[in-house]
Amino acid sequence: MIASRSTIIAAALLLGGLPLPSAKAALDTTTGTADKVPPPTGAAPFWSAVPLGGGGYVTGLVSDPTGADIYGRSDCGGAFRWNEAKAQWDSITDTIVSTSDINSNAAMSISSIAVDPKHPNQLYAAVGDFTWAGLHGIFSSSDKGAHWTQINSTIVMNGQGFRTCGERLQVDPNNSNILWFGSIRDGLQKGVRSSEAWTWTQVPSTSVPFGTVAKGDKPGVTFVACDKNGGSTIVYAGVFDSVGDTGGIYMSKDGTNWSKATGVSITKPMRGQVAPNGTLYVTENGTVAKMARGGELQAITPEANISYVGLAIDPNDPTGNTLYVAEASNGQMGKIFRTIDGGTTWARQAMNFNNQKYTRTEPDGTRTLTGYWFGDTSSLFVTPKHPNELWAGDFFGVARTQNAQDLGTSNGAFWYMLQKNQEQTCVAALLNAPAGARLMAGLCDVGGFRYLNTAARPYGTDGDAFTNPYGGSNPGLDFSERDNNVWARTWNNPFLGGGSGAVSNDGGVTWLIFGEIGEQTVANGNTANWLAVDVGTYVAQQKARGNNTVTLVLSSDNSIKPLWSTGAVIFDSKESDMANAPQLLVNGKTSLVVMADATVGGSQPTTNYGSAKNLLVSHKYDSLKDRRWVYLKFDLGSVGAISSATLRLHQPGTTDSTSWKLGVYACANTSWDENTITWENKPNMLASNVDPNGSPQYMDGVTPLCGGRIAVSSTDPNIMVWLPQGEGTAPHYSRDRGVSWTACTGAPASQMKSRDNPGTLIQQLAADRVNGKFYLASFGGADGGNHAVSVSTDGGVTWAPVGTVPAATYNVYHAQIVAAPAANDVWVCDDGTGTKPPRGGLWRSTDGGATWSQIASGAINQVRAVSFGKAQKDTGYTVFIAGYRNGTKGIYRSDDQGATWVALDPLPTGADIDALAGDRQNYGKVFFGTRGRGAFQGH
Repeated sequence: MIASRSTIIAAALLLGGLPLPSAKAALDTTTGTADKVPPPTGAAPFWSAVPLGGGGYVTGLVSDPTGADIYGRSDCGGAFRWNEAKAQWDSITDTIVSTSDINSNAAMSISSIAVDPKHPNQLYAAVGDFTWAGLHGIFSSSDKGAHWTQINSTIVMNGQGFRTCGERLQVDPNNSNILWFGSIRDGLQKGVRSSEAWTWTQVPSTSVPFGTVAKGDKPGVTFVACDKNGGSTIVYAGVFDSVGDTGGIYMSKDGTNWSKATGVSITKPMRGQVAPNGTLYVTENGTVAKMARGGELQAITPEANISYVGLAIDPNDPTGNTLYVAEASNGQMGKIFRTIDGGTTWARQAMNFNNQKYTRTEPDGTRTLTGYWFGDTSSLFVTPKHPNELWAGDFFGVARTQNAQDLGTSNGAFWYMLQKNQEQTCVAALLNAPAGARLMAGLCDVGGFRYLNTAARPYGTDGDAFTNPYGGSNPGLDFSERDNNVWARTWNNPFLGGGSGAVSNDGGVTWLIFGEIGEQTVANGNTANWLAVDVGTYVAQQKARGNNTVTLVLSSDNSIKPLWSTGAVIFDSKESDMANAPQLLVNGKTSLVVMADATVGGSQPTTNYGSAKNLLVSHKYDSLKDRRWVYLKFDLGSVGAISSATLRLHQPGTTDSTSWKLGVYACANTSWDENTITWENKPNMLASNVDPNGSPQYMDGVTPLCGGRIAVSSTDPNIMVWLPQGEGTAPHYSRDRGVSWTACTGAPASQMKSRDNPGTLIQQLAADRVNGKFYLASFGGADGGNHAVSVSTDGGVTWAPVGTVPAATYNVYHAQIVAAPAANDVWVCDDGTGTKPPRGGLWRSTDGGATWSQIASGAINQVRAVSFGKAQKDTGYTVFIAGYRNGTKGIYRSDDQGATWVALDPLPTGADIDALAGDRQNYGKVFFGTRGRGAFQGH
């Protein structure tokens, strides 16, 4: 990602240790203009990044001819320049267009970037994504990206589609007034500059085809490469065709007459580069090829059955024989190949790590938190003047080695990550509580993080990342006002499928997935001992519901290491010794011995182990074969109301030292028999694995639930309401802190589409911050339907309509209902994007949703998000909105419930705001999360 233009504010200021000079002046009325007061000389910038580093797809790397300036582009985080002195990235596209432009987020999607080889300060970028409205085209900068001018606005772009394709934009090496661009839809384009004006023409499809695919959008012209050729430029264009015979490499010596390269068939080229001797190298799925100037394509593929994308020619080798290619995607086994003889022989390095398998560090030794090594490797790059310096861009950032000559040797190339200030995450949710962590951030693709200091990257236990599981997308966050240690989040896995939610009882340090009752790291030992796990909330709730039989399942966590272990942790069964049998200690005094216990194992899926003397639990990352679970059944009929319950398991002494993170899970089925249960017929846990590598899901019977929004009761942290994603999905409630969930009665269904990224901002669910109520909105349609609000006063069990937001609104998927930190105080916002004239707005109810009034009607509209922060005085709260006021886009603050507003400093980036959080711990501070540029904080 791109670094913020502003520097990081000192930790003391971020933590509220020092007063900040005010750079704001309050507005006298809601229709007035904001009077800006210049900040004192030397004052800290108002906006700064919440640092993380990495997290998004770096799709291309280029440099000027000297290697002094190295640039990266990304699919949704803009473009950036490497700052070697500070060992960090600096953004060069945050303000490529006005941040007040309603469609400025498209500028974060970069299809290609090019440097003029004759004028190293001259930079060009192909900008835009047709799936986002607005901005498309090619931009020019004469000062390395400090300022930009648009030179084309007609070519369709898609920086997020076919992202691994090569550099589509090239400057003619012999004529700086000529640009070539390969489009996804509009074929090969030629731009010619005369004075300061550019004229663009399309090369006819009869000369260079536009490319086709079986369905969906086109990769089109996937790369353009230029051979200087002694002053007479040869232009190459790669055309992708998956259904016809037009795919291949097209070339021209005069820019007018084109021919298709002969030789080995290349129908779906991805990247192409020209070596110093004029040899063209090309990658595609399964093939690496080269073509000498004037020759034919010949295959030089290192290994079969590999998808090749990343390609780097060493510009320091005049023979043109040194190059690198990379496997496109193989997770932690990504391969990089090197040849110094033009592809006759290859050296290969896999497992491209530093000191050990899971260590990823920056050059200064700090750890890198997001991503994995060489996953979806898109681009490779060799630094001019430094032949052993190889860079790699992938799905989570950039890595670099400075001993590329050792790649494939016994020592191997030593890699560092370069992700500092590369803030290119998509932020789905931001929140903090009145006490505890400074910020909780739910992200797309890379999970979420807990910040104790928002001035520094989080480096606590587990990197302060949301665990159990790691990764995935986390669109929902909430906490209990009564107990700020209790947090809940929702998540889904955009890569492997599945998803669910999780609960933390310690302020976000550790998490239990929905359906999980407790978790501990358990190790076998030489001495026999008892293990105790608190299961009281779940067992008490089952008893209160009249269920006198419960099933508990022991299973190892699927996200811990060592991934490949096959050892098991061992417990005594009732067949070994009834005195050491599993038991429930209820209400601190009554011991209930297990009714039935059995191990089930994937290695013998039809074998029953009900009579075994030991109970075994194990896990293997990618195989069901070595998984072993334990099923336990208890009878609660002999006890009355339950206030506490502890599961006790006896571990016999053993010399085996296996250790696992053991989870205790709930299972609704209590009819299984220990003499017949097997791996094949075992009943599902409430949290079930969708496949050997997949993420756990909460199962409502046979229906998986995942993602969506979550709300926690302000009066009882055991009570939660969950609105899973998927239009038409029913909300569910839990009375046992997220272990079991039941469909609500009378509640409106989810309107949130089944999407992994937060492109839909819809937020229908909120918990009253004082009295324990819950609110659900059913937002009106695109034709201007009203917003209906329902309320639950019994912890989400039943719902009833309470009121309607009376003004017509226009954007279901960018509407939110949010509760302020006061009883019955609820707000609704709607950004009305895409309507003419612009609509949407901000409404408030102070009677629990029964009646509503619009805030500053006409002056405030297109409100994308609303949030609340700590009051300036001891009581009340501040309001923050992200939206438009009197036609100006920005973030605004009100200290009087919307009567007057203060305009905060102009936004530091044009990226869309997808999350907003007022600071509940410090007055005047606010956080916002973007679609592609990470999170920012303002003071």
